Amino acid sequence: MYGYIVKRGLSTAFSVLGVTFMVFIISHLIPSDPIGVYLGPQATSEQIEALKVEWGLKEPIIVQYGMFLNKLVHGDLGASIVSRKPVMSELIYYFPATFELTLVSMVFAVFGGVVIGVFSALKRNHFIDHFTRIYSIVGISMPIFWLGLLLLFIFYVHLGWLPGGDRIGYGIEVRNITGFLVLDSILTGNWTGLWSSLVHLLLPGYCLSCSILATIARIARSSVLNVVGEDFVQAARAKGISEIKVIGKHVLKNSIMPVLTISGVLYGQLLGGAILTETIFSWPGMGHYVVRSILHLDFQPIMGFTVLCTLLYAFFNLVVDILYSVINPQIRLE
Repeated sequence: MYGYIVKRGLSTAFSVLGVTFMVFIISHLIPSDPIGVYLGPQATSEQIEALKVEWGLKEPIIVQYGMFLNKLVHGDLGASIVSRKPVMSELIYYFPATFELTLVSMVFAVFGGVVIGVFSALKRNHFIDHFTRIYSIVGISMPIFWLGLLLLFIFYVHLGWLPGGDRIGYGIEVRNITGFLVLDSILTGNWTGLWSSLVHLLLPGYCLSCSILATIARIARSSVLNVVGEDFVQAARAKGISEIKVIGKHVLKNSIMPVLTISGVLYGQLLGGAILTETIFSWPGMGHYVVRSILHLDFQPIMGFTVLCTLLYAFFNLVVDILYSVINPQIRLE
C-alpha cells in the first residue's frame, strides 16, 4: 500500500510539472502587460524596469519557469497583481466554497447515477429504461451554461422555489470555523444557516452534476446488465434469497468497479465545469476567482488554480484506487 502511494505521489509530481509547464508557456505567449496592471498608467520607465528585474521578467522564459518551480516547492504561489495578496491565501479562502460544491455534485452524480442505472437495467426495455436512456443522452449533451440559465429561469425567476445565487441567504451569518458553511453550521448548531446553505447548493450542485450523473447512469446500467445474467446471480435467486439482497450483495458489489473508475476520471470534469457554474450562480469559489484573474490577465492565480486542480484530481483518483481494495479485498495495490 505505502509503495503504491509513493508511486502515485511521484506520478502526481510529474503531472503537476507537465501541466504547469504547458500553462506557464501558454500564459507567457499571450500578449499582456502585468507590469502596467500592477503599477497603473502613471508608472515611470524606471519603476517598470525595476519591477521587471524584481519579477524576473527580463530572464529567458525557461529560467522564469525554474523560478516559479523553486517558489512552488516552498509553498509560494506568488501574489495577485489585482488584489496584491498572496495567491495561496486567496486560494485557501475560495477553496471551501468550490470543494463543497464539487463534493455535493459528486454525491448527486454517483448516488443518482447508480440508482437510475440499476433501475434502468432491472427494467430493461420497459418505459423506465427508455426514459432513463433518453435522460442520459440529454444530460450528457446539454451544455452547463445553458442548463444553469434554464434552472435559474424555472426555479428562481418563474417559480421562486430556490435561491438564484450565493452560498447562503441574505442576513444569515454562520461563524467561520472551517470555511465550509454546511460543516460550520453543524458545528455551531446554526440550523437556519444549515438549511439555507443546503438549499443554496441544490441548483448549482445539480447543474454541475447533470452530465456526470448521466454518464455514470449509462455506465451503471451497462455494468449491471453484464452482471445480472451471471451464474452466481441466478444461483442466489434459486436459493430463495430475496431480490433486494441479490441486487445489493451480489449485483451491485460486482458491478460498482466501473462506476468508481469513471467517477475518479470525471472529477476533473467537475473542476472544469465549476468555473462556468460558479459564474452563472454567483458562487464565490475558485472558479469565480480564476475567471476574474483571466479577465485581468492575472497569471499567478491561474497558475495556482492549475496546481491545486491537478493535486485534487490526483487525490480523488488515489481515493478511488484505495476503495477498490476496500470493496474487493482480492485486489492488491502495486
